Amino acid sequence: MKTGIRAFVATLGSRLLYSEAVRTFARRYPRAYQWIIRRFSLRSFAGLPLTLLTALFITNVLLLADLAEDVVNAEGIILLDSKVTMWFYNIRTPNVAKAFYILTQLASVYTVTAVAFVTALLLIRYRRWVALWGMLIAMSGSLITMASGKHIFEINRPYQFAYYHEESFSFPSGHATIAASFYLYILYLLLRSVRSTAARIALGALFVSIVLAIGLSRLYLCVHYLSDVTAGYCLGIGWLLLSISIVEWQRKS
Repeated sequence: MKTGIRAFVATLGSRLLYSEAVRTFARRYPRAYQWIIRRFSLRSFAGLPLTLLTALFITNVLLLADLAEDVVNAEGIILLDSKVTMWFYNIRTPNVAKAFYILTQLASVYTVTAVAFVTALLLIRYRRWVALWGMLIAMSGSLITMASGKHIFEINRPYQFAYYHEESFSFPSGHATIAASFYLYILYLLLRSVRSTAARIALGALFVSIVLAIGLSRLYLCVHYLSDVTAGYCLGIGWLLLSISIVEWQRKS
């Protein structure tokens, strides 16, 4: 199956490269043609890998912008947020709420600071300076844009249903943002250090579960709306992709 797919892609690529339109473009604009060809090269990170990551980052930004506009203007999103919040409020029980309250602390300022400090010490110990800068970019970028978003949109939390009181505005969720950017960045570092496929799958399942559970905790405790958590994930993943791109580019250069 893989061989068949590779053969199909190779055939399609050859037809495109040697088509009359592409040949004409190459003759008229040789520099632009070579630049485009390098963007799809598999020989370096600056080729196809960076192109795909850039495309994902731009798509993420556009999705976040569209979601932000819908939150402000679309009645459908507001109604969905209210229904989801009411549903979690109605099924909430004291014991489960206590468990989710403990879980949500994984993305609190104190926990993230402590984990980041230990991670930074390890990266310094092994002289992984580029990886350290990547982590700082992911965290600082996420925190700055998240805080800016809260003050730009000034959307109130569902205070009447909240399990506990939060002072800041609601959109986007800071916990979801930092969970996606920081914990998934740690996952990226671990996956680069682990060779075993089974261990990689286990680590991936663990960290993705943690990130999703943190988002779910914000909804269950009714301290955020669904759109807040979704936007936080989009924002965090955007900074995650940007950080990974920078780290990989520096490693390959």
